[in-house]
This record gives sequence, C-alpha cells and structure tokens, in this order.
Amino acid sequence: MSKFLNYVIKICIVILLVMNVFYIYIAREKKHSEDRIYQEQAADMVKFQNLEKEMNAMFVNDYLYLPTELTIKDVKGNEQKLTEVLEGNTFVLWYPQHNCSLCFQNSLDRFLSYARKGRKAIVLSTNLGVRDLYFFKKKYNIDVSCYVVKKCPQSYPFKEYTHPLFFNLSEDLQISNLWIHNAKFEKISEEYFKMQERYFK
Repeated sequence: MSKFLNYVIKICIVILLVMNVFYIYIAREKKHSEDRIYQEQAADMVKFQNLEKEMNAMFVNDYLYLPTELTIKDVKGNEQKLTEVLEGNTFVLWYPQHNCSLCFQNSLDRFLSYARKGRKAIVLSTNLGVRDLYFFKKKYNIDVSCYVVKKCPQSYPFKEYTHPLFFNLSEDLQISNLWIHNAKFEKISEEYFKMQERYFK
C-alpha cells in the first residue's frame, strides 16, 4: 500500500511540476505578446505624432504638398503622373494598407456616397500592390479610380503613415482639409463628411 501511495505522490509531484512549467510558459508568452503590442502601439504613436506635426505645419504655413513627380499605377498596371488624373478639387482617400477594414467601413461608405453624387474622388495607396488594390476595390465595391503610389525619390507627407486618411487635393498637389480616420470619433467624422458635402461640390 505504501508503494502505491508513494507512486501516486510522485505522479502528483510530476503533474504539479509540468503544470508549473506550463503556467510559466503561458505567462512568458503573454508577457512577450504584451511587449510586442506595446512596441507596435509605441511605433504607431510616433507615426501619429509625426503626422500631427505635418498637420500643424500645414495649418500654420499652408505648405503641405505632394511632390509633382509622384507617379501612380491603376489596377490594370498602367503608369502615369498623379497630376494627370486630378481635375479641380479632388477628394482623396489615402489607404496605405489593410489594417482596420471593419472600423474603416463607415468612413469608406461616406466617401463613396460623396463620390456617387458626381464629386471627383480617388483612392491612393502606398503599401498595396496593384493586385492587392484590385481585390480591395472589388471587395468593398469601390466605384472610384484606385491607384498605387509608386516610390518617389523625395520624401512626401504621410509616406510612413499606415492608417486611412482623407483630404482634398488641388491640381497643383496642395493638401487641405485633412482628416485622420479614427473609429473613436465617429461624430466628428460625420461632421467632416458633411463639410465635404457642403463646401466641395
């Protein structure tokens, strides 16, 4: 009987040791995951702060432009200068990459509603390839022209930013009325699109 009891005790000890190792592993993985999320959030915050600086500079100095030599490709792979597709005041959705499709849907719907009323609007993307942009257009039933921004030798606004933006773009590539999409501020987003409807016909 004592042998059996000793055997059971040993088994229990082994199980406890395995469980402890397992919990330590889970805790370590959770810590690594939290650290990774923190690092990503910190990187996003830096990008957001840089964008805020660009916005402040735009509002103070009224100088924010895209470079005139910027070239683009449409979803068929045809390449041309960005200036060739602009006509008057163009409403732009700057969509760098797939990163928040669900939270982005409301603003996308408002953007497309604006365009369907006959207003000039386009989509520009920096990180998607031509094929990815084609499927993005199909998936969300986007019926405005979509373009991939080609690499440009000089720096330009929003180059490193990874979240959707909206702004007006003049024929000389001046940026104005910038809106940084943020799902937490849907009311402000509504007012922004109402402003577009009201003043940019």
